[in-house]
Amino acid sequence: MIDTNVLISGFLSRKSHPAEVLDAWILGRFVPVVNPELVKEYVTVLARDKFAVLGSARERADLLEGILALPWVVMVYPQNSVSLVTEDPQDNRVLECAIEGRAGWVVTGDKHLLELNHVGDIAIVSQRRTRLALASLKCRTSPFTRCSLRNFNICLGGGWG
Repeated sequence: MIDTNVLISGFLSRKSHPAEVLDAWILGRFVPVVNPELVKEYVTVLARDKFAVLGSARERADLLEGILALPWVVMVYPQNSVSLVTEDPQDNRVLECAIEGRAGWVVTGDKHLLELNHVGDIAIVSQRRTRLALASLKCRTSPFTRCSLRNFNICLGGGWG
């Protein structure tokens, strides 16, 4: 799942680290993991008037729907809750999604999540670090075929709530 601020930043600034992460999502370079609660956050934030530069509310919803409908996006329904982030309890929903989706990484700009560094085998990293890792990833197939590495099941979420 893409951190909401990474997703929005990727849409707004096409020459940025978040845009490169978003491009990798669209090209199937990793397996994005999302859950209904975080999709709701994406929709809510993207609908804000300050993002009208991306088009009408309907166009923004269609844009989001398009990337979520890609066949390599995995929707999970977390069964267990965690309480690792006390400063912003909503950040725990990101971790629940990552755990349920067996993500190798959580990519975020959220300082509370970044301070954790990792949860079990799940690394919590910035979009810059993810961009560098994706750039070095060599697929044996076309760039339109995702690499099937567990480390690239990525939960990219939280922040802007």
